[in-house]
Amino acid sequence: MKKTIFFYFAIFIFNYVLYSQNTKHNNNQLTGLSHSSNITTKSVSKLALAPAYVTDTLHYFYNKQLYKISNISVSGFPYYKSPAATGTAITHVGSIFLNSENIVINGLEIIAAFNSGSATIHNLVRGRIYLCNVNAQNIPVLPAIDSVQFTVGGGQTWIGNPKGHIVGGNFSTPRGVNSNFAVLARNIETTEGDTIRFLRSAAITQTASGSASNKFGEGLGVVRKGGIFSKTTNFGTASMGFGNGTDYEFCVAPRVTYTMQSNHVAPLAVQNNDSIECWQPLTFSNNSSSFLTSRFFNLNQFYLKWAPFASSPPGYFSADSAVSWSFDDEDMLNPYLRGPIYLKYGQNSITKYYDTSALTGTPPSCFNNCKFKTHLRKMAAESGSSMNYISDSTFVICVRSCGEVGINELNQLSKVKIYPNPLINNSSTVYGLDGKNTILIYNMIGQLVLSQITDKESVKIDLSKHPEGTYLLRIFNADNKFKILKIINQKN
Repeated sequence: MKKTIFFYFAIFIFNYVLYSQNTKHNNNQLTGLSHSSNITTKSVSKLALAPAYVTDTLHYFYNKQLYKISNISVSGFPYYKSPAATGTAITHVGSIFLNSENIVINGLEIIAAFNSGSATIHNLVRGRIYLCNVNAQNIPVLPAIDSVQFTVGGGQTWIGNPKGHIVGGNFSTPRGVNSNFAVLARNIETTEGDTIRFLRSAAITQTASGSASNKFGEGLGVVRKGGIFSKTTNFGTASMGFGNGTDYEFCVAPRVTYTMQSNHVAPLAVQNNDSIECWQPLTFSNNSSSFLTSRFFNLNQFYLKWAPFASSPPGYFSADSAVSWSFDDEDMLNPYLRGPIYLKYGQNSITKYYDTSALTGTPPSCFNNCKFKTHLRKMAAESGSSMNYISDSTFVICVRSCGEVGINELNQLSKVKIYPNPLINNSSTVYGLDGKNTILIYNMIGQLVLSQITDKESVKIDLSKHPEGTYLLRIFNADNKFKILKIINQKN
């Protein structure tokens, strides 16, 4: 117990000191939290950018339900009617938050409503919200780390209908957490009829059938019945407000602070300012704080994860995507050919290929304005649409002369050509093949889009199912010698 207290105290002191330093040296990190640095390639590749101090309220489950029903209020929210403590075997309801880094939790919130039915005894009904650790199965563990009390009723300002509002408070001492945790709520009144509505999602299990407005739960809702915690997945019966096929999540939220750090690992050739071969694959990996790619902390990543539910807010890549790389050969008039590369949800790295077709001068020619960019939007309910944290760091890529067809052109494959190029009607033909060859086509972020093995002298390729843009055609013969050609797929 003493070790646990010491750990949380140490986390609090660490964040407080970092907060003080950031406030003293860079106050804009507490308002816009934006900075831009043009540092050297080696610094970008090996050193993390200056950390930023972020405060937020993680209304993950509230945002999720709003997003699914495309509603700006709580009018479409379902709820669980929680009677007074003596009136039900279900005491606690809540949700699990996924986290892998050190954060400080300052307080808790929930979206709740006063039940105005005729059976209600008092005009004010009290409840309590709890912060708890969880075990390996993400089941809450008691005793709670801390809690805050709230009341509903008494003429408070409502948001939507049925009437609901955000209630909660701060702890007397901030609490450090470095793993998954639970936020739970309960009605603490003892008079029968004093009922609270706890707003929840309409989530169902992955195997249940339903519309976009109630798919899907993540197994992160929890309840406590008869002193035992259970997941809401397939929990209980309809008479309890749950039942088979349901996977409800409750609209609870922690008020958090954490330090955000953005950085990436560039290829060694870029780190060392070396020149690279034409069409040499360059793989860049994001190694920023996990908050930046977590759907619980970053609203951009939240949109990318839950894009199937609705088209608004935008669910696909945009200028404010969480992590992206911008390269100096961007073609703003033809973004399909050369545009910024965004880190897709669930991925950690991208691959870029360079030639010198857009450059003039004596090789090696250098691209001096390549940038690694990270953008964070807060998760705060309804107010999370404004950008909170932006980093922008520059690096250099120098490329040797490519020649006409790229690197590793060998005598065995010297007769291989592709015509027409650019493709006509999304198709072209590879000529001059000899013996057995493997043909692979990649897009410009390194994804294999087509593969074929042939022993013919010519073979037709078809990219009609793939977007316009630049692709790499790699041909391997039986001796594992290869040739690389650049091809352009465009509509005619």
